[in-house]
Amino acid sequence: MMKNGRRFLTFWLVLISQAGAQISGEAVGNVTSTSFAVCWEVDEATLPDVQVFSDAAGTTEITSLLKIERQSLIAAPRSLDGGTAASRAKNRSVQAAMTARNAYLVKISGAVPDQNYWVKAVVRDGGGTILHSGNLLSVTTADRAEFIKESRQLLVDFSAAAAGDFTGVIIRLGNATSPYPLFSVVGDGGSEQQAYFDLTHFLDAAGETQLVLASGSTLDLTFDLLGGSLGGSFTSDEVAFDGSFISARASTVGFLPDATVILTAIPERPTALVGHPINVDLSARDGGGQPLVEFNRSLILTSPALVGSPLASEVLENGIRSDQPVIFTTLGNQIVTVTDPMSGSETTFSANVVDYNYDNFRLHYYGDLTSPVGESSENSDGDEFNNLEEFAFGLDPTLNEGKVQYALGTNSLLKRGGPDVVLRVDSNGVDLRVTFLRLKNHVAMGIKYTPELSPDLGSWFGVSTTPVVIAEEGDVELVSVPFPYFTPEPRKARFFRLGVSIP
Repeated sequence: MMKNGRRFLTFWLVLISQAGAQISGEAVGNVTSTSFAVCWEVDEATLPDVQVFSDAAGTTEITSLLKIERQSLIAAPRSLDGGTAASRAKNRSVQAAMTARNAYLVKISGAVPDQNYWVKAVVRDGGGTILHSGNLLSVTTADRAEFIKESRQLLVDFSAAAAGDFTGVIIRLGNATSPYPLFSVVGDGGSEQQAYFDLTHFLDAAGETQLVLASGSTLDLTFDLLGGSLGGSFTSDEVAFDGSFISARASTVGFLPDATVILTAIPERPTALVGHPINVDLSARDGGGQPLVEFNRSLILTSPALVGSPLASEVLENGIRSDQPVIFTTLGNQIVTVTDPMSGSETTFSANVVDYNYDNFRLHYYGDLTSPVGESSENSDGDEFNNLEEFAFGLDPTLNEGKVQYALGTNSLLKRGGPDVVLRVDSNGVDLRVTFLRLKNHVAMGIKYTPELSPDLGSWFGVSTTPVVIAEEGDVELVSVPFPYFTPEPRKARFFRLGVSIP
């Protein structure tokens, strides 16, 4: 049984101040006679902002004289969405997706035709102080705007991409003739996974006005992405025009890997406890063994013994993911295939899956059945629970997480943790409950969980109410029991403890 007594846990609130996010990928585009745009990405969430100057030295700032639109969506024509309330809500969703990807697009309007400007992206703190600045970029607005009679439209479609959701990714579309690229955002098109470009907005080679094409000529287009990656770049796609109304369409079939993708998948231990999470280290490397810095997408894990198979991993960051959890449902040696849907590269890893009992738990984490550190009363990681409690709650006895608190989703357990007292107030009154994790097969294993109440930390009384299962994950379930207002004496119930015992 757990020891009687009180334990006091102290929490420190630590505030971390960042020295400034690193800005990369800055570019100027969407240039007209009176406006232009800037896009960039950063390595952490920031407040998007720009500074505009009238001189190459960046000393005379004129930002306040211009109109600044942050996270601008400017590609989709009104005919695609009708300007309805639903379309405005969609735009807000796309803008939120851009921010979540740390990819930013800012439009600057109110400029003078045929005028030189210098602009840079900046990172500000909550008080508006600039923490970091990007490169100073130059741009010259067009001299004039001409009417282009033919319709040149391009729809970039990611809806069939196996790499997942691209909403909020910024696409930079260029061609060899024009001095500035066009920007658009995935989701700012006909559907959630599409981006729309009006190719008549390309400027001519001199940057004076729109590019005019003769009948039969072609545009050799190039792509790159901000806030996402396909592991490669868009191969040249010559879009031909016959001088009339022509639309073009580009899809992910044109995206090819720049480099060889070599996958590795290494489980943290050669054995896995059935129903119990085990972490796998994933990596995507080039032919030289270096992580692919532009590889920021999920891999697919497939095995009939794996929960959720086929399972999409968390997104790799610069080709690395060091804590991907997996759960096996079947005993024995199990093989998992790991695949990159975009390049087709794959690898495998195996794990010997064994029963979840205390001996296997001890072998799994401590390597033997005799060392004192593996005794049920020991607490090698120094957190809130000893080995017995870690075992009973399905936790990792080698990982110190302080006060380990579970996280609950919609009828699902997102993170394992210790017992908690939950107070809920609704129209029916006040509902006070005790919640805790227990193993699903605790009856067969002879494990007992005993909720107890006390008025004074001296007398303890068992709670006889049958626990109700409210969520589950792997080999554990989250259960709930009412917290009575009074003990049988009767006295007011003020304290709670959970007793755990194994044969």
